[in-house]
Amino acid sequence: MVSRKLVAIICLLLSAWEGVQAQESSALPALHKPRAEEFQHYLWPASTLADTRLAHSSASKAFRQNNRRLLASTNTAAQAENGEGVIEYRPVGFNIDSGDFATFFAIAHANKKATGIRVAPGTYHVNDNVPDQSHIYMRCGDDREDDFEVDFTGVFFYFTNWEHAGIQLENCTNIDIHGPFEQTYTNDQLGYAQGTIVGINEDALEYTVEVDEEYPGERVMMTQAIAISLFHNDTLLIKSPDPYMDIIVGGTDGRKSLGNRKYSFKARGVTPNVTVGDYFVARGNLGNNGLRFEKVKNCTARDMTIFHTDGFGVYEPFGRNNSFLNIQIRPFPYPLGRDGKLPLCSSSWDGFHITGAHSGTFIKNSYIVNTGDDAIATSGFYYLVAAVDPGQKSVTIATDREITFNPGDLLTFYAQDTERLGTQTITKMYSVEEPNEISGKTSEIATDFKYDDADFMKVFLDQWPANMNRLRFDDSASSPSNNGDGFAFVNNTIGNLRGRGVLCKSSNGVIAHNRFFNLKGFGIIMSPEHLWVESDFVNNVLVLNNTINSYAPGMWLGMAPSAEGMPGMYTNNYNVDFINNTVANCATSPFLLTSAAGITVTNTTFVNVLCTQKDMRNYDWEVNGTIVMVANVKGVTFSGNSVIKDARCKHPYGNYDHPVVLINATNVNGLVAKTSVDSLLQADSTGG
Repeated sequence: MVSRKLVAIICLLLSAWEGVQAQESSALPALHKPRAEEFQHYLWPASTLADTRLAHSSASKAFRQNNRRLLASTNTAAQAENGEGVIEYRPVGFNIDSGDFATFFAIAHANKKATGIRVAPGTYHVNDNVPDQSHIYMRCGDDREDDFEVDFTGVFFYFTNWEHAGIQLENCTNIDIHGPFEQTYTNDQLGYAQGTIVGINEDALEYTVEVDEEYPGERVMMTQAIAISLFHNDTLLIKSPDPYMDIIVGGTDGRKSLGNRKYSFKARGVTPNVTVGDYFVARGNLGNNGLRFEKVKNCTARDMTIFHTDGFGVYEPFGRNNSFLNIQIRPFPYPLGRDGKLPLCSSSWDGFHITGAHSGTFIKNSYIVNTGDDAIATSGFYYLVAAVDPGQKSVTIATDREITFNPGDLLTFYAQDTERLGTQTITKMYSVEEPNEISGKTSEIATDFKYDDADFMKVFLDQWPANMNRLRFDDSASSPSNNGDGFAFVNNTIGNLRGRGVLCKSSNGVIAHNRFFNLKGFGIIMSPEHLWVESDFVNNVLVLNNTINSYAPGMWLGMAPSAEGMPGMYTNNYNVDFINNTVANCATSPFLLTSAAGITVTNTTFVNVLCTQKDMRNYDWEVNGTIVMVANVKGVTFSGNSVIKDARCKHPYGNYDHPVVLINATNVNGLVAKTSVDSLLQADSTGG
C-alpha cells in the first residue's frame, strides 16, 4: 500500500505537471560541454568547514597510535543521564573517542528528559574505539520512540580508519540527524587512488600509472581488485563510455610497484578510449559506509556533506520510512597534495544504497557526483529455492544474505525464466539444515552462488495454487514486503559518475524533477539483477519531469537480457508512467522499454540523440539507429512525444523519421506523426 507521504508527493507533482501542461512548449534545454572553470565551480565550491591541518597523515597516525585512553569530552555520564533538553557533547581539543561518544549517546537517549544531543562546533579526529562498529556509533534502546534530535551543526568529522563506517544509527525510531555538517577520512585512509596514465601496452593489456601525492598507492594499487575510471584532464569530466567500460584489474597478478609512486598492472581485457595523460581514479572492492541507517524507522538525515567514504555514501539496510534531505556526496573541494590537483572521487561505491527496506525511502534536494558506482540504488533480495514440499505448502529457501521477511510477509516465486508463479503469505518459518539432495550444487541463475555456503529457512505458505506445483530447485523468490516499496526520489542533481543515475528495483514510487549529467550508465533504469541477487520487477511508478543530459544511455524499464540475448519474455513490470522527461545528447539506447505491460509515455522529448555516426548499441537485440526500442511489451500508449535534431547533432545516425521499433509488442497506441515537420514516434515493426 502506498504511504500517505507518497500520496501527498504524487498529488503535488501532478499539480505541478498540470501547470506545465497549460504552458506553451518551452525552449530547448541548454546543452554544451562545460569548460573547466564552469565545471569546477559547479562541482567544487571554494569552501568547507574543515580545518585541513588535521587532514595530514602525520596528525592522524599520531592520534591513532596513542594507546592512552583519551579524555574525549568534558561531559560526564551523570550529565547525559540527568540533563534536560538538548545536552551538549564537548570534545577536548580535536579528538573524539568513539567509545566515549557511543556511551554518551546511549545514556542521553535513554534519558526521557533529554530531547537531543549537540556536538560543539569544530573539526575533529574520530578514532574507532567501538569494536566492529563505526566511528560515530549511535544505538537506540527498545523503549523510546518519541522525537530525538542529533545536532552536528558546524562540525567537521575526520574519520581515521577506512575499515570502519563513518556514522551509524542503529535500531532507532524518530531520530533527526542534521547539520549543516561535513565528514571525510584522513588522507592516508582514503579508499581510492588517483593520478595519470603514463604508459600503455595494448598488446600485453598492460598499463602504467603515476599516483598523485597524498593518495594511498600501495594499499589500493597492489592489494585489491580495482576498477579504473578515466577523466578528461582539461574538464575533469569522466570520459564517455565507448563502449561502457573501465579498466578492470582482478587479483594481484601482473602488478608491479615501480617506485616513485608508479605502478603497472595487467587488465582483464582491452579497454578502448584510453590515452597517455588521462586522469584516472582507481577504486577498490573493500570498504565501508559514510552514513549507515541500520534497521531504523521514521528517521531523517539532512544538511550533511560526505566528501569521501570507501564504500557506499549512504547505506540503508532494512529501514522503514526514512528520509534523506539535502545530502551532498561530492569530492573534497581542495587539492590534497602540493601538486594542486583536485580530488575526483566521492564515495567509492554507490552514493545511496537501499536494500531490504520495509517501506520506501525519501531522497530529496540532494547532490550526488563522482561516485564510484550508481548514484541511487534501491532493491530487495532474491532468495533461491532449495526444496519444495507441496503437501506441507512449504518451500526451503537458500540465501547468503540476511533474511528480511517474517511470518505475515509476502513471498513472490519465479521460475528460472522469470515467469511469475504466484505470491503467497508466510504463515510460519524456521531454520533448517541443507537438504542432502542439493549438496555440492551451484546456482545457474545467481553467479557463483554455492548452496553449501548458504543458510536455509523452511517457509510455510497460506495457499498453494496450481502454478506453484511447477516450482523447482534453483527457482527464485522475493519479498514484496521488504523491497523498498513506497519510495520517492525528488529534485536531485546527479552526475559525473561511473555508474547509473537511478537504479530502481522497488515499486509504488516516484522518480521526479531530477537532473542527470555525464553518466557512464543509464540515467534511469528499472530492472531486477539476478547477477547480484537483487530484486525485483517494478510496478506503479511515476517517472516525471526528469532531464538526462549524457552521452550514456537514457532510460530503461525492463529486464537484463537472458543467455539467449533477448530481454525477459514475461511482462512482470507494469503500470509505469513516463511523463514530461527529456533525454539529450545520448549516443546509445535513448529509451528501452521491455518486459512490461500497461505503460504510458507522454510528452517525452529526445534532443540530439544518436549523433556519433557509429553503432553504439548496448545489446545485439537492439536495432541500430532506434530511439525507442519496445520488446516483449503488452499495452503501451504514446502521446505528445517529440524528437529534435538540430545543427548541434554533428554525425546523425538515428532513424529520426521512424524512431520506434517494436518486437513482440501488442496493444500499442499513439504511434502516428503529428505533422509533416514534427514527424514523431512512428513505428517500424520487426516482429509480431
